[in-house]
Amino acid sequence: MPRLGCTESLTLPWGSHLCAFYRSATELQHLVSSYIQTGLDDHEGCLWILSPSLTPPMATTALQRTIPHVHDHLRTGQLELIPSWDWYHLSASLHTEEPFAACSRKLDQWAARFEGLRVTGD
Repeated sequence: MPRLGCTESLTLPWGSHLCAFYRSATELQHLVSSYIQTGLDDHEGCLWILSPSLTPPMATTALQRTIPHVHDHLRTGQLELIPSWDWYHLSASLHTEEPFAACSRKLDQWAARFEGLRVTGD
């Protein structure tokens, strides 16, 4: 079972969905960094679907504060940072089926390499 990745240890069953509220971009980045760090430590594939105001370089800088070897995880593919525009394929309408299908494909790709898939988005 995966651990949540906060200041307190919490074990959740696979497939759990969580919601967290935050007051600032800094608070969000701290929360996500902790969540991703726990996933990397637990040998999970980690996917961060970035909010429109956050670029991959900005997210990498935020993660480096908590995860010193973040570039190694990005290089090996254990961690991916994807802009929301690329993930959701925004156009005149939002295609709700595609993000779920993409997540399913990602899980299939990572199943042989990692213990699970940890996804965060905003």
